[in-house]
Amino acid sequence: MLDRKNHLPDIILMLLITAVMLSGPSLAGQGLYSSSETGQALIRKYSSREYGAGTQNWAVLQDRRGIVYVGNNECLLEFDGRNWQRVRGGNGGAFSLAMGADGKVYVGGAGDFGFLGK
Repeated sequence: MLDRKNHLPDIILMLLITAVMLSGPSLAGQGLYSSSETGQALIRKYSSREYGAGTQNWAVLQDRRGIVYVGNNECLLEFDGRNWQRVRGGNGGAFSLAMGADGKVYVGGAGDFGFLGK
């Protein structure tokens, strides 16, 4: 024979647990940011005026120290997170960048190949 006691408290408890579980992911996404920052990517675009070189960038590489190198159609650029500098050497544009197992940054340009020495 079935027990016919009142199951209403059990049903309410299950509904409450379900509501809390379903609202958890949306509450976790709220974070510490204001609503105006929500969904905005952490990307900064630099104009060719800011970095002082051509408009075409062919390669990007970050070395072990955190320095970013950009192979540009006019030169090789170095960015420390605040300042841009042209790297001397080569015959002009830098079109490919690679880092060796030893941490050296290798640069390839039109008819040119070498590495950065510090």
